Amino acid sequence: MATVEPRRNKQGVITSWRITISDGYRPDKSQKRIFRTFHADPNKTENAQRKQAEKYAARLETECEDKKINDAKKITFSKVYEEYSDRLDDLVFSGDLAQQTADSYKKLFNNRLLKEFGGMAIREIETDDIDRFLRRLSKDRKPRTKTKSTVSEKKEQPKKLSGTYRLKYFQQLNGIFKYAKHQKYITINPCDNVEKNDKPKRDTQEAQYYELNECAKIMDLLSVYTDPKWKAYFSLSFYCGCRPGEIIGLNWSDYDGENIYIQAGSYQGKGEKCKRTEKPKTKKSKRRIMLAPEAVTALNAWKAEQAKKRLKCGKCWQNPEAVFTNDEGERIRPQAPTKAWKNFTTENKLRHLPLYDLRHTNCSMLIASRELSVEEVSARMGHEQTSTTLNIYTHAFANYNRRATTALANVLKAAANDNQ
Repeated sequence: MATVEPRRNKQGVITSWRITISDGYRPDKSQKRIFRTFHADPNKTENAQRKQAEKYAARLETECEDKKINDAKKITFSKVYEEYSDRLDDLVFSGDLAQQTADSYKKLFNNRLLKEFGGMAIREIETDDIDRFLRRLSKDRKPRTKTKSTVSEKKEQPKKLSGTYRLKYFQQLNGIFKYAKHQKYITINPCDNVEKNDKPKRDTQEAQYYELNECAKIMDLLSVYTDPKWKAYFSLSFYCGCRPGEIIGLNWSDYDGENIYIQAGSYQGKGEKCKRTEKPKTKKSKRRIMLAPEAVTALNAWKAEQAKKRLKCGKCWQNPEAVFTNDEGERIRPQAPTKAWKNFTTENKLRHLPLYDLRHTNCSMLIASRELSVEEVSARMGHEQTSTTLNIYTHAFANYNRRATTALANVLKAAANDNQ
């Protein structure tokens, strides 16, 4: 929408008219404007001059719109992605988006989206193109990882892309088309017309967890484990249910001898050192967790051992604040605890579950105790919504419901027997 405003001299006489035309938005959300000066007939009244200026502004606005349409016909998906990527970087810089999240979005584009749509003009991509891409995704498989494998492992087919992963692709496609529409490169978002049944759906996989007898074995093994660093790390995972990234992101200032204060996460970019992030995974992730005595003992023992290592290393110690570090004082990488846990389960002939499943195990035990409400469990785990707790830990609540039903039946049966 164009606006016109008069410019006057010191005597209040109109000398010209200033015309402002909105020309879309930049990646940082600031508005792009085109300014022009129009000289109307000075012999006419102010209203007549305004009408002349508005007529000129309307013609100018039409010309700008036509030019934008012609330019938009040439602009490719790849070009729009460059702008979209810059916008993601701006959101990271402002603190509104985590670097890890932005990198995961860009990875989706580099993996498939740019290969599929990169060379196409953004205005020529239609809903049918989106539908075909989604159908191919449902048949695609995850790329093989470049690791040494046995003969039997080579025969295994890569797993199909999960519904959750396919949904991420669709969400990013929708995001870039929304951006293109906002910039007036397109008038219709082709993702809006994808049928509901054709859209990928999030998988609702139940969490894996250790059974109570296995938990007892883990407790016994941790009590005699001789590696102070990994004993402390695994104790925080097992007894506190913290996310791996939260543990790696801990500083000693987050520990007061009885509690840990989760107020950050950790992130390692490609080719970079692992670092503490400013924000945790969700708003509810910021929380205080009272430690079990076993975790306190293990953490204190590691603190003392780390102090010896730091003294030995001297000035070469990289990060004096970080709780979990390597021998040079750098914050540990995410792969390190994963590898250490694999070694721990193998050496002790324990059923191996991914390290993250210690968090699931902790939550399952809390639910099984029947001493905490769903809201209390959700708060301790740092879930944004209680529905997250209910969806992930369906198994634990199902077991709880079965026990509750059995208990109620027994009470009613006993009452019936008393009345006979």
